[in-house]
Amino acid sequence: MGTVLQGIPHFSIGGTLNNLYPVSTLVLQNNGGDDLELFNNGSFTFDTLLPNGAGYDVSVYRQPQSPLQECTVSNGSGIIAGTDVDDVVVNCERVEYQLKVTTLGKGDVDIQPGNLHCGGDAVCINSFFPGADVTLTADHDSSWEEGGLDWSGSCTGSDRICSLTMDENKETTVQFRCLLDRVQTAAGAPVDSE
Repeated sequence: MGTVLQGIPHFSIGGTLNNLYPVSTLVLQNNGGDDLELFNNGSFTFDTLLPNGAGYDVSVYRQPQSPLQECTVSNGSGIIAGTDVDDVVVNCERVEYQLKVTTLGKGDVDIQPGNLHCGGDAVCINSFFPGADVTLTADHDSSWEEGGLDWSGSCTGSDRICSLTMDENKETTVQFRCLLDRVQTAAGAPVDSE
């Protein structure tokens, strides 16, 4: 096919965009320029035509931000060989951050949103979309006389409730304490309260 410009056949560079979230914007570049802003899934073609034998290198210039996605390019580089290039593939995936919660001792952590639960002496990993507000609520086991708790990591302090905004991967540990353990430790004679 191609288009003749100044007596020389020129060819287009294009392909297919998949899984771009509605109302999102992705910007591609070819050979470090020729920006192409995309709003919809489906076929795309760069405006600039290239002569036969020229190289092409399609890359992501700006990732979609609302919601945050990561788009990758396949079949994005090569040499034009006498025909339009239409097999560049761009796939997008929604970015998620992981929250790792470790519980030590006899107690549980309720994780909202999602009605998630992390039982005593466990490690729980859950995924959340960027910007999600997550609330962790720690409760002692009813069979254990409550002696307080201590958070470390992304949560700190000794309050039952910890609120986090998921703007990166996060992890936190909560140590549940038995009242007997607190009293004995304060007296200088630690005991195993389990």
